[in-house]
Amino acid sequence: MRERFVTRILLMTAGLIIWAAHLGFVYGLNALACTFDFARLELFGMALNTLTIGVVTLIALGAELLVLSFAVAGRGAMGFGGEEQLRFMGPITATLAGLSAVAVLWQGLPVLVVPACTGAGG
Repeated sequence: MRERFVTRILLMTAGLIIWAAHLGFVYGLNALACTFDFARLELFGMALNTLTIGVVTLIALGAELLVLSFAVAGRGAMGFGGEEQLRFMGPITATLAGLSAVAVLWQGLPVLVVPACTGAGG
């Protein structure tokens, strides 16, 4: 019974988990790029860390949309059926995944606008 509870909670918070992993990756990669001075490396005319973060952001958005679609459809791995406790999990999962998708987009977009390793003072 406890395993089912833990699995349900992990599925319900999958959007938040994806967002947290993306946040850690974005901040970690930028910190490493600035610390070890590889922020100037380029690939296809773009900074390598910018390109990497852009790709990872698209992957995270795809995963968020997958969680959201499963929650809205109420099938697959998210299978919320029957019990009253499970009926509220679908909308909660969809809401968390939707808000997390906005957060992923919100933290991925500045990478395209602001160059890495620039201080506040210029």
